[in-house]
Amino acid sequence: MRLNGQFGYVYGNAPAKTGSHELGHGVFKLEHPWKALGTTEKGTNLLMDYAAGEELSHLDWKQINDPAFKLYAFQGQSAGESVDKTFILIEDGYFMTPSNKLIKLVKGTELSFYCSPPQSYQNNVLHGFKTPDGFYWDNMTQYHLNQKTFEGFYKVTKDKNDWVKDNAGNRILYADPNFKNNGAGKYPVYFVQWINLENNKSEYRIYKGELDINNSQLATDKYFKGDIQDMSSPMSNTLVETITSTGCQQQVQNKGDLYQTINDPQGKYEIKIFKNKDGKLSTEFKLKSQGNSKTKEQQRAIEQQVEALMNEKLQELGGLDGNESAEEKKQTEDGGEFWVRKMNGRAWLNTIGDLGESVWENAAMPENYWNKDKNYNEANIHIPPTFAGVGDGVIGEISDYPQLIKLGYDVSTKQEVREGLWKTVKILI
Repeated sequence: MRLNGQFGYVYGNAPAKTGSHELGHGVFKLEHPWKALGTTEKGTNLLMDYAAGEELSHLDWKQINDPAFKLYAFQGQSAGESVDKTFILIEDGYFMTPSNKLIKLVKGTELSFYCSPPQSYQNNVLHGFKTPDGFYWDNMTQYHLNQKTFEGFYKVTKDKNDWVKDNAGNRILYADPNFKNNGAGKYPVYFVQWINLENNKSEYRIYKGELDINNSQLATDKYFKGDIQDMSSPMSNTLVETITSTGCQQQVQNKGDLYQTINDPQGKYEIKIFKNKDGKLSTEFKLKSQGNSKTKEQQRAIEQQVEALMNEKLQELGGLDGNESAEEKKQTEDGGEFWVRKMNGRAWLNTIGDLGESVWENAAMPENYWNKDKNYNEANIHIPPTFAGVGDGVIGEISDYPQLIKLGYDVSTKQEVREGLWKTVKILI
């Protein structure tokens, strides 16, 4: 995971400390000791080294307690970035995949750009595209833990909200039945070069140059699978287009007709539920209370984050009153627990609404999540008091409160997030 990185992945066979190590990078901005301290790789017993140790250096502790520390959320890599123009092929074009294989895309294919650009890990190669039929195809390589193999481009729905799966429930890979038609030789190849600018903006420079393709750069299967390889653009190339990011914004969707309205019993928020012609439900969340001085400038951003999480849960469960999420329960060493009640879509809407309203009014997650003296048994979610205490220690420094809502949701719904954060908390306490 990069410093300040917003997400990462841990393989099932990874060392026990891997989750804590990666969260050290992404959450606390901790560096490897050979960079921060001038040591050799695997030469210390520190958590941020690649050896087995789990200790923190003085500099690590100083960084963790830095008042400028900021808590970061987990954002999907496939979230689309807003750019000032699109890039659509006006004729068939060649690119290089992350596995350094030649791929041919047809006229009308559009390049994809991402809020967390994978080009920051592997530049110049093709990471995603939209085919003329309107479907998206994303590279989901887990660069954050040094994944070595490119599996292919996975199919994403036209609204970018879900994976497309086959009848067996497996995600679908892009397949080119004509991959064998390419032979060794010279090809005019596009290269997508990412450049990091200030203020979380990016610039993409698309070059085209002649590349002498050898047999090892020809695909051996229709999915273009293979080992991840660095790719440099040819010395002699032409700048075809420059595209500048304009930030990451939520996609505007056709919500359809108003289906139901849910009002908080205390009048603190309202949830409107819409249903489109395909039967898909989506939400509109409005806060009605005053908020507080810390959050008042972020009301719409908080509402949008709540809406996104509500929509995610409705899509997962398939509606309001049918399917239910499974109960989650795990006891923790401090006498607390991670626990989530079994809930249907309607109950989840209220739970997420309460979470958003708590952050809006108190700049904190609901106290009854962890405090047994504050209507603990009425809460749909429990978190360990130690976890809550660590969170309280940094809440005063958080400046992006929608991220706190996302954190509360991810801890409640994603086992890998719960376990990874708890491992880190145990090391830090």
